Parts: sequence; structure tokens; C-alpha cells
Amino acid sequence: MSRSEEPKLPQDVIEAQVVTYNNRDLEGYMALFHDDVKVYTFPEILSLNGKAQVHERYAELFKEKPLNFTKILNRTVLGDRVLDHEIVYREGPSGKGSEMIAIYDVQDGLIKRIDFISSR
Repeated sequence: MSRSEEPKLPQDVIEAQVVTYNNRDLEGYMALFHDDVKVYTFPEILSLNGKAQVHERYAELFKEKPLNFTKILNRTVLGDRVLDHEIVYREGPSGKGSEMIAIYDVQDGLIKRIDFISSR
């Protein structure tokens, strides 16, 4: 995907992120992240700091969990933020899933920050 073809609206960026995640397309997935992306576990626990750490984490995940899949239950867009209510299936969509909320902050067509809130 060339820079001119990349999605610009926050919801389009996040939809592309979901598609590349579900296809385990690491190159396409990483193209959607800002170099200085930060990933937090709610409330303010920094889990991944920078694109290199995101790449390392998801390269490992895609390799170890080839059936990994996410399903969006609901999406809300507010300015440059996209909130997805989703279920993540580690063993494929027929397995047991984990429900969570992902809040994405999109700047200049790239994901700058993600906050994950997991169900208890």
C-alpha cells in the first residue's frame, strides 16, 4: 500500500488495522503505526513503547497464534479517536474469546496511541 493509498479517516485506519491483524499481515499492520506509538493497558500501564516494540510483539503473536482473530462488536468514532468493543480469539473464531475495549488515537493517518481495557 503506497502512502497516497493509505487510509486517512481514523475509522478507515482502524478498519485497515483490524483487517491486517486478522490476516496476520505484519508489514501491512506495521504501516499503520506512528514511529512513536505507545500502547497502554488501562489505566496507564505502558505495555509497548515505539514501533519496534509493537513489531516484535505482533511478529511473535502472529507466529505463535496463527488462528488469532478479532471481531468488532461496536465501533464509536469521536474526532481522531476510535473506540472498538471487540472480542479477541486466540485459537480462532470458534474458540473462547476475550472481550475488551480498544481506544485508538489516530494522528496524520497513523495510530499514535492505543489503550486496552480488558474484561475482568
